[in-house]
Amino acid sequence: MANKTKILFLLLAFTIIIKSCLAQISQKGTPLSFTNKHIDSYYATIDLAKPNLYKIRKQDSLNSAKDKPYRVSVLIPVNINTENSGTWTKLPEGGKIWRLKIKCNGALALGLYYNNFFMPKGSKLFLYNDAKTQVIGAFTEENNNENNLFATELIQGDALSLEYYEPENTISKPKIFISDISYAYRSVDFLFDKNKNYWGSSGPCEVNINCSEGDNWQDEKKGIVRIYIRIKNETFWCTGSLINNARHDFTPYILTADHCKESYSSGNIANANDLNQWIFYFNYESEGCEDPLTPPVPQTMVGAQKISSGGNSGYSGSDFYLLKLNNSIPASYNIFFNGWNRDGIQCNSGVCIHHPEGDIKKISTFNNTITSSQWNNNGVESHWEVYWAETENGHGVTEGGSSGAPLFDNNGRIIGTLTGGYASCDSSSLNLPDYFGKFSYSWESNDNKNSDTSRLRDWLDPDNTGILYLNGKYLGIENFYTDKINIFPNPAFNEIIIENENISFLKNSKISLYNYLGQKVLNFENSLQTQKIKINLKNQSSGFYIIYIKNDNKIFYKKICIIK
Repeated sequence: MANKTKILFLLLAFTIIIKSCLAQISQKGTPLSFTNKHIDSYYATIDLAKPNLYKIRKQDSLNSAKDKPYRVSVLIPVNINTENSGTWTKLPEGGKIWRLKIKCNGALALGLYYNNFFMPKGSKLFLYNDAKTQVIGAFTEENNNENNLFATELIQGDALSLEYYEPENTISKPKIFISDISYAYRSVDFLFDKNKNYWGSSGPCEVNINCSEGDNWQDEKKGIVRIYIRIKNETFWCTGSLINNARHDFTPYILTADHCKESYSSGNIANANDLNQWIFYFNYESEGCEDPLTPPVPQTMVGAQKISSGGNSGYSGSDFYLLKLNNSIPASYNIFFNGWNRDGIQCNSGVCIHHPEGDIKKISTFNNTITSSQWNNNGVESHWEVYWAETENGHGVTEGGSSGAPLFDNNGRIIGTLTGGYASCDSSSLNLPDYFGKFSYSWESNDNKNSDTSRLRDWLDPDNTGILYLNGKYLGIENFYTDKINIFPNPAFNEIIIENENISFLKNSKISLYNYLGQKVLNFENSLQTQKIKINLKNQSSGFYIIYIKNDNKIFYKKICIIK
């Protein structure tokens, strides 16, 4: 316990360093038009036709069950890029900017999907709302990926602006090809300041994760993700969890519900391109038990691939969906890969941690023995039936957007994923049941074709050890090297120095540098017997990085800033 407490303390200290470092970066990353008085305030605007909200809301009312993903927005197809839209402006000091405003009346928020995205070296892209109170970016060459697909999170209001900066003498052309505009019409209250007697879109009976009910679940909560799902021309909220595997190798698996990949329209299922534009939100929660006055700062990642699923949205099995993120998760997110239990034995207490209606993280508690059940008369005992308890700060239930959330037993291990049910904050429904697809059933019982794409076993126990349960694990924390290592200067410019009295640790060590997206940008192997190592940073751009030092089974990491 002492070592774990020490490590958690170090992580907290690192977080403080990051916030300070990021503050410096954000000052240098302000869109140029905000501060450069020589830039003309005019730039082009595109006005889009408003979708038929009457038709949309009627469709929602017919598909309001919890076994459907919770729709947030509809997509408006467009063909917008730097070549056919916007305004280019040359800068007196060299370089140029491209700006465009996109407006669609009545939207609570707008998001962008890109079918061709590429940022030349040194270029930057920002997005912001009309009031300039929400700015995201800069997006840079570090956001480029092999499939050239990209998505950016929702921007508050019915208008957003893009601002692209291109340095002088840039050879490559940018690719900012926007294929769809996400028109959000509900459940995005989290983008606004608190303006009612409870926060967000979820019901008033829900309990924030950092109330007393969550005191014993502070590790597990760090594995819970809010998922902004694209399925063809619609977007939805669901919940998922990072999940550990028997190799403890931090493969970025996320477990959610199979029905989260299917929209209201029968057969309209998320394809590989859709998955590459799913947005995953980490640590989206209030700091304490009280609702926040302003939105939490998002930590996001874009893109995943399907690994396996139960199929048929739980109507013939347990309704699980296993994803793998396209990139490694930044260590700065301080996330936890949740453990699991596949023994299929009933337990008499536990919780569900979830994002109802896309709201900040909530916790619901059960203290009666769960029972084995079918789901919608599917003919198999594939689900757990759960009744929620009233607790000190509310009577947490689940809602639309909670789909895919994990059910934890009293040992903090996942035993199910939410399919649906009848509980709600309505006083007449507080004591109705919800249903979770059994983890034990998802392990291999959905498999009718002896296929690794329809079960969890092959992915979470790839060496077939036969283990029945696995504990959760913090990213990189098990083999943390605790002897003193100095890394300076920090912030750094052209080089850093790694200094350690323990020569045996530095000799034959492998040193890697990761950017804030989790992409490896530098690799170095030290074969010398020395107390000091110099690392050249001349080719690295300004930003926040994680430096990893690994020798055998021990890992040391630290967060650094590079300023140019």
